[in-house]
Amino acid sequence: MDQPAGIVQRVLKSEGIGGLIRRSLRRLLRKPELVNLYVLALEREDIMQRPTYPPPLEDLEIDELSDRDGNDIEALAGFGFYGRSPEDILQYLAAGQQCFLLKHQGRVISCIWRAAGSYYDHYLKRRLDLDDNEEYLLGAFVLPELRGKGILPFFFQTTFLERLQGCPDLRATILIRTTNRSSLRTVDKSGFRTVGRMGFLDVLGIRFQYLLGRDALPKTTRRTFLQLASASETG
Repeated sequence: MDQPAGIVQRVLKSEGIGGLIRRSLRRLLRKPELVNLYVLALEREDIMQRPTYPPPLEDLEIDELSDRDGNDIEALAGFGFYGRSPEDILQYLAAGQQCFLLKHQGRVISCIWRAAGSYYDHYLKRRLDLDDNEEYLLGAFVLPELRGKGILPFFFQTTFLERLQGCPDLRATILIRTTNRSSLRTVDKSGFRTVGRMGFLDVLGIRFQYLLGRDALPKTTRRTFLQLASASETG
């Protein structure tokens, strides 16, 4: 990450002492920001303990998004969820991320995004390293008018069981804010269990990052550290 001395030198060169003072005052006046997330995991034994969820609607189809699916990409961009433009979504696909689609009578009504290997979280400003058998679920979305019908528990369960066929020891990890009761209820129905916590505290422009729990993202070795809130972790 950028070192404080280097940042000061660049600001002095580009904005002068006045710019440095203004930036310092803004940092001092910035309100502290605290983000607390549960780290939840799903494995074979977890999902097998849950009932089998039947399709909540007729004529449902599950598909994987590709960069050739122009109409589906436009539909996802319209969700305003993860990727607010077709260009964003194509960039995510090119980076190796996967998106599973749930369609009702040909219309995309839900999606699940996942990553494997290593993923840089731009909101948390930290890199997450994943085990060979681990996937990181970036998020899931259901059209507002179809929420409360059990779509996500069915979608999570069906797609995870399909991926288990290719990786019997598959482990899915997802992060959810500790205050998001609705999402926590949804993943609980699917069998996810809490294995740790992650988050950060920003104070005076310094970000304290933490990752707690031995079973939470075990391959991510950088667990607790300090960084400038305006900087990005590069390692």
